Amino acid sequence: MLDRCGVLTMYLVQVSSLSPTHEDRHDTNPFSVMVVLFLMGMCLSIVGNGRYAHAHQQKEAYSTVRFNLRTGNLEIAHRFYVHDAEHAVGQFLGKRIDLRKNQQAQAQFAKYVSKHFHMRLVTKRGSPPGVLKMRLVGQEVEGKYIWIYQEVVKLSPKGTLQYKSTEAKPHGLEIKMSALQELWDRHTNQVTIEYGIPKYPSIRFTVKDDWRTLYF
Repeated sequence: MLDRCGVLTMYLVQVSSLSPTHEDRHDTNPFSVMVVLFLMGMCLSIVGNGRYAHAHQQKEAYSTVRFNLRTGNLEIAHRFYVHDAEHAVGQFLGKRIDLRKNQQAQAQFAKYVSKHFHMRLVTKRGSPPGVLKMRLVGQEVEGKYIWIYQEVVKLSPKGTLQYKSTEAKPHGLEIKMSALQELWDRHTNQVTIEYGIPKYPSIRFTVKDDWRTLYF
């Protein structure tokens, strides 16, 4: 697009350098200067909009898993761009959706995300069979994001991380997160565990990933 704009502008500069009377080809035609400046501005605008559109199409989502010492629950928060969620729900329903005004569509998207996020505890004994049972708490739209909330109720006894056996104490999570990746293979999902350590561990899931492990 930029090359085409440049060629078109150069051509018009050469053509417009001719005065209307063709008597003096070295005189500057004010009108031609205005035309050239206008076209250059249009070309720059087109290029800029193309770059913005490319950035706007970047597909990514972020999830945070944190342990609530007071309740003993694992709390999960997923953050997606509203326009990604709208496109996804629109494809599911076969029509355009305004997610901010449609609470039913918000709930549908939240249910979809919950079905594509799974976790298993990792202990010194290894990973027990089956995934952790998560409850879908709800969702909300905030600015350009939609948040989906889940929780694992009473992961540890009495709201603490004290276990009778160190062998049974969890020291990591196996995670699988594939939301939106069947729609866009370039979509990435980043999951971070906030577990009271200086640097929280994170995993970035691509369409090629399955189960991956984060250690506390």
